[in-house]
Amino acid sequence: MPFDAIEFNARKREKISQIHSPSDHRLMNVTSSPKRSTTLICQDIQNPPIMTIAIIALFVVGALASLVVGVSNDAVNFLHSAIGSSVARKRVIYGVAAAGMMLGVLLSQNMMNLACHGVVMPELFTFRDLMAVFIAAMLVNIVLIDVCNSYAIPTSTTTALIISLAGAALAVAIVKSQTTQVQASTFIDTNHIFMIMAGIFISVILAFAMGVVTQFVSRLIFTFQSQRRSPVLLSLAGAVSVTVIAYFIIQKVLITDLFPWDSALNFIHRYLGETIGLVFALSFSFFLISGSLFFIDIPRVVVMFGTFALALSFAANDLVNFIGIPLTGIESALKWDASGLAADAYTPGALESHGLDWSNLWLLFFFMLSGVTLGITIFRSKKTEAVIDTELSLERQTMGDERFGSSELSRRVVRLFLHLFRSVQPNPHSGTARWIQKRYQPATGSVTASVVYFDTIRAAVNLVIASILILSGTWFRIPMSTTFIVFMVAMGTSLADRAWNRENAVYRVSGMFTILGVWFLVSVLILLLSGLLAILIWYMQAPAAVALTLLAGFALYRSYRYFKHRIHKKQIINSELKKETDFNLEWMSETGSELIRKQLLETSKIYFLTLQGFVEEDHHQLREASDKAGILVGQSKTGRQTLFANIIKLSDQMLEAGHHYIQAYDYLTELINSLHQLTLPLREHVENNHKGLSEPQKEEILHLLDETTTFINYLIHLEKERKFTSLDELVQRQQIIMPLIDEMRKSQLKRLKSGDSKTRVSVLYLEILSETKNILLYAINMVKSHRDFFSASRLY
Repeated sequence: MPFDAIEFNARKREKISQIHSPSDHRLMNVTSSPKRSTTLICQDIQNPPIMTIAIIALFVVGALASLVVGVSNDAVNFLHSAIGSSVARKRVIYGVAAAGMMLGVLLSQNMMNLACHGVVMPELFTFRDLMAVFIAAMLVNIVLIDVCNSYAIPTSTTTALIISLAGAALAVAIVKSQTTQVQASTFIDTNHIFMIMAGIFISVILAFAMGVVTQFVSRLIFTFQSQRRSPVLLSLAGAVSVTVIAYFIIQKVLITDLFPWDSALNFIHRYLGETIGLVFALSFSFFLISGSLFFIDIPRVVVMFGTFALALSFAANDLVNFIGIPLTGIESALKWDASGLAADAYTPGALESHGLDWSNLWLLFFFMLSGVTLGITIFRSKKTEAVIDTELSLERQTMGDERFGSSELSRRVVRLFLHLFRSVQPNPHSGTARWIQKRYQPATGSVTASVVYFDTIRAAVNLVIASILILSGTWFRIPMSTTFIVFMVAMGTSLADRAWNRENAVYRVSGMFTILGVWFLVSVLILLLSGLLAILIWYMQAPAAVALTLLAGFALYRSYRYFKHRIHKKQIINSELKKETDFNLEWMSETGSELIRKQLLETSKIYFLTLQGFVEEDHHQLREASDKAGILVGQSKTGRQTLFANIIKLSDQMLEAGHHYIQAYDYLTELINSLHQLTLPLREHVENNHKGLSEPQKEEILHLLDETTTFINYLIHLEKERKFTSLDELVQRQQIIMPLIDEMRKSQLKRLKSGDSKTRVSVLYLEILSETKNILLYAINMVKSHRDFFSASRLY
């Protein structure tokens, strides 16, 4: 979290005076001359050197890239509560958030200081040093945060900014300390960095604890039953929430000297208590009247207001994470160009902490461009939606597919908490326990898992607590990370709301640890890479900066390609089977049966590609088959979960037929899993350039391939025409292939015994036979179950 400049201690000022010795008169004249205003400096760049133009262009492009990448990562902080509770259409939510960010940009006055000072000591660096530090930190931040976005993992841009600046500055300082005889730690403000990191750590614990306590109390008061909520209590809670957030926003406006409304601001400051009281009275009256007379959902209004407030505080406080380094780099370049000195001889000295200034046209353009970029990114970035989905999956109130798998650490943590809970659990038959259980009784039929992840009460608590913590951190100059705070508040409210239970706790805890672990890993990588890049740029100067910029651009392109492929794969998986409002026997007999045939046809294609690719040692074909098999596994898994979720819609009379369809789809799922298990080792074998099949093995595998694909294609024809009377013929075809597999296995064992075959490829050969046999068995069982379904439903 950025904060106002602090006075540097006497020890470091003494070090500065040691480096800038009085014998260097030219340097003394530059650093001791009166500082020009940025406006005057801008007048000196009518015809700037090509190097200055290139540096400014690099930082402008870097600022735009940082804004896009950073907002794609941080938008989850102020969007996930509104989207998770589905208070409005996404476009409306995005519009409210964009308005908040635009206003937040205007309130970012004097908040650029973290890039100027507080981490780096610019007085100790020459222009050449600072360019190495700023360019390295900017490039590393952009690339690594974008990589996290591609994997849909949110990370902290505040932490990334601090660590990248510290890593790059420390690396350059180590090089400089060899000649200046000054300790490397003198070049960075270690005390300040430690205070920032300690503040972030404390804010994580505080945010989680406040989320748990506030949500527990809120749920006891308001429950899950919306019809039982008192309009007066809701109006009171909503008015308190709006008033508290409004108070911090007013405080933020009052300390900003951007607006020329001195008389109005002085009046508000003088009558602050009365102003806050008026806000409370108006908001309470509005909520009470609108809730009682017009039945407006009060928490829904609070969520929208909280989204606006959190977006505002994000832009006001975190804008430095995206444009702080570019803005400081541009200021340094302008000062250097005006000085006329060489990059090694010029020291910019203390850098200014720039905010928006109506009298400075280039700063005005820079900030306006930033605001527009923020707004466009909110509406256009697909990575924003992916990051939001990741966080929502950890907060979801209902059951469903979990985003993260379990880990040994998460299992141990859940087991420990279960043991502690049992040891302190009150008597479940006591009056207090029964009352609490009654308050937590879920609402029936009011939550749709695909649309609403949690109700507006939890969404309002998420936004209000996070807004208060972030805005109070700005007011009290306490360094905090927006991403850490919002994420931990959300985890705390999810825990208090019993969204984490015995069925999903191990996956949710694992997801939380995964995100925290990624934050730590990314921080270490940023520290190391920023230092490495800074040293390269310091030694090789412009050629290294150009090469690394091009490399960063290529990394962004590869990240975009990976994300596009990932999203396309996800869309394919989710496109085949979705939650149907008319889920019944007719749907299963028509749409459901067509779905089974499509997946069988895809199975036949993948099986052919796999075995042919293995025989021909074509790693491209095997990679294609493996990717297709992975998508097919995802489709079958999603379809199976959807079927189980919708089976309750069937009447008791339909269940007899419905369970046969479920059984048929289960066999199809096992068939697909066997196919997937076959593709993976074959692909790895060929990609590792191991020895392929012998000629006799190739002939046998191709013969098996021909027989099996003929069998599967006949099965697809039988399914399409519903000729279940020909099932005996299908079984006969299977019985022809089964002895063939047995003979092939015997032949392979003889080759092994005689030493004519290598062990590694022989294992894969036997694996092909085993999985093919499983595919044949599952296929017959699937057709039989499907036949029983049509027989029971009397539709064929």
